[in-house]
Amino acid sequence: MLVDIALTLTGFVLLVGGADRFVAGAASTARILGVPPVIIGLTIVGFATSAPEVLVSVSAATSGLTGMAVGNALGSNVANVGLVLAAAAIIEPIRGDLSGTLRRELQVLVAVSVGASLLFVDLTLSRLDGLLLLCGLVAFFVWVVRNSQRIPQDDPVIEEAVKELPAEMSRRRAVTYLLLGFGVLLLGAELLVAGAESLAQRFGLSDLIIGLTIVAIGTSLPE
Repeated sequence: MLVDIALTLTGFVLLVGGADRFVAGAASTARILGVPPVIIGLTIVGFATSAPEVLVSVSAATSGLTGMAVGNALGSNVANVGLVLAAAAIIEPIRGDLSGTLRRELQVLVAVSVGASLLFVDLTLSRLDGLLLLCGLVAFFVWVVRNSQRIPQDDPVIEEAVKELPAEMSRRRAVTYLLLGFGVLLLGAELLVAGAESLAQRFGLSDLIIGLTIVAIGTSLPE
């Protein structure tokens, strides 16, 4: 059991470290390619920090652990709202009016949550459902990019998005960070899935429960 715990913890550490390098590399590469900082902050940084969830779920699904894959996806979203947002509010309470951008994104968040839940009405997530979700993601990115061009300069989202960007780096270093981060993320995902699967078997738990709890919280650490 100690080996399984060690694999799981090592996977968590690699996911956090790999995500940090991957985010820095992705953001810097986008900046070198001329992508506006506000778009990088609102899209690329957000997507890159979700890389651990993506790779863990893909690794679990390819290993036949579909319950862990789905549990990680759903549990991570709960952790992002309940744990990440709670931590932010505890450190610095959120007061006053939210920016117009955040208000619109909150509406999208509710709509996406309701829409995704409807796909589970038949207790099946088919390939068609997966394609619909992927199309929804692309549509969301397009909406964010177009909306970012109309954001007022005094909107605090712009300042926050720019603050999240890593320091500028050379093209070689940016690509190195991007590839190294992805490789570490992939290794961390494999170790985490292997360790979590063994722990689930030892304690008589389903891979869905492990995915909803331990794996979901661990993959949310970058956020």
